Amino acid sequence: MTIIPADRLKAQRATSATLALLDCAHLHAQVQIRSTIPVGKGMASSTADIVGAIEATANALGHSLAPEQVSAIAIGLEPSDGLMHRGVVAYNHRQGRLIEAFGPPPPMQQLIIDLGDGIDTISFNRRPKDYTPEEQFHLGNSLAMVRDGIWSQDLASIGRAATISARINQRLLPKPELDTVLRIAEQFGAYGTACAHSGTVLSLLFAPTDERGPALARAALDRTFQGRFPVYLTRSVATW
Repeated sequence: MTIIPADRLKAQRATSATLALLDCAHLHAQVQIRSTIPVGKGMASSTADIVGAIEATANALGHSLAPEQVSAIAIGLEPSDGLMHRGVVAYNHRQGRLIEAFGPPPPMQQLIIDLGDGIDTISFNRRPKDYTPEEQFHLGNSLAMVRDGIWSQDLASIGRAATISARINQRLLPKPELDTVLRIAEQFGAYGTACAHSGTVLSLLFAPTDERGPALARAALDRTFQGRFPVYLTRSVATW
């Protein structure tokens, strides 16, 4: 098997597992990964590689795998995100089990700040994540906010939930810049701040038609951190 780039070993293993599932282990495969997702930032780059390799291999052989089949292969390689399912989902990243499908998120802009370096997600995933009863209570509330926010296409509810989750995650993977970013988000009208729970990025959530807020927040981030951290403006992509 040939994998390009050669260091995408998880995609290579995913391809091998897919060939075996389809009784085609005897075939030679060449897989080329083209991805703009930064690695080690908590943005599901590994899962994207794995799911992409699985689905591309199956499609090349004339098969279409169900999300549950893709999930079973992916989770056999490492804890995974629920990217094989459509829309926003609650997903058990260790068991590969779909908990709940919420549907498509509302349109939004995301001002993403990359706080540098990367996280060894393999080591991080081995660490116990024992939430306190109080944290579990607040996380349960935030999940309900996400559910309601997606069903009603209410970005404000989603933003509040994201901020709660980002604050709780500070105990597990601290981001020293979070409080400063939260102040800037509030100052310039962001609906909330999301964090990569196993990575290094923060994201300010803005309305899709807001031109002024993201521009002012971006300038404030650059000024506050003296240009040390890259900042990107993106828009949500429909997956439904």
